[in-house]
Formats: sequence, C-alpha cells, structure tokens
Amino acid sequence: MNVKKELCMLCQTCAAVCPTQCIEVTEMDIILSDDCNDCGICARACPMGALHE
Repeated sequence: MNVKKELCMLCQTCAAVCPTQCIEVTEMDIILSDDCNDCGICARACPMGALHE
C-alpha cells in the first residue's frame, strides 16, 4: 500500500480494519510496516482515499 499523506487525516480507520496490524497511526504520521500484504482492506475503509495500491 501507498499513502497519500496530504489526504490522510490520521483518523485511524485503516489501522482498525487492518488484518495484519501493520499500520501505526501517530499524532503526526501514518506508518506502514513491511508486513503489509496489500490486501486493500485499509484502502477500501479509508474515508479520504489516502491509501492506494
């Protein structure tokens, strides 16, 4: 997955739905670990369209 950080509002929706728990959202950033399997669940859940393959 790739993140368009300018669109991300750090709402943590993606982290909540990630089945591999590879997304960390801090107060200032979103971090995807190398464990991401590109399933796309986070991208479909993102209300801002900030995540994409």
